[in-house]
Amino acid sequence: MTALSLLERGELRVVVPVEASPARAWEAYTRPEPRRRWMRMPGVRDVEELDLTEGGHERLTSVFAIEEGRRERQEYASHFLEIVPGHRITWSFAVRVDGLLRVASLAIVRFNGDVDSAEVVHEEQFTVFAATSEELAAGVAERRGSTRLQLNGFRGVAGSA
Repeated sequence: MTALSLLERGELRVVVPVEASPARAWEAYTRPEPRRRWMRMPGVRDVEELDLTEGGHERLTSVFAIEEGRRERQEYASHFLEIVPGHRITWSFAVRVDGLLRVASLAIVRFNGDVDSAEVVHEEQFTVFAATSEELAAGVAERRGSTRLQLNGFRGVAGSA
């Protein structure tokens, strides 16, 4: 397998207001059933593993049909570095497409707020790997856009949990 030769580093910060208490937002983020509703990859789910404990991991795989007769196998693998219950999660993760490393990240999510409303803050430093400058630009845009899309799903789950 050939490594991808181009890379670009970036940062993102997404603030998500949630119409729920910080405790309820924490549960939607960390409990397996609500998490499964918003933490997804495109395509048909294959493997789902979650051990959301300090030192634990999460692994998701899916198969995604790109065009007729062509499919991509995607894998998300994370390692939880620190968990401060109710307040903060720090983790690293990698995304592979057809076995090639596409994204490597370090992320922190914080849960703030009062009794009636929470603010969830996702901060991430990432590196995108690609074969061409066009793929690199698309990968950076995808990293930013997919995080926002996923957190919009989280907001909906947390507000209805």
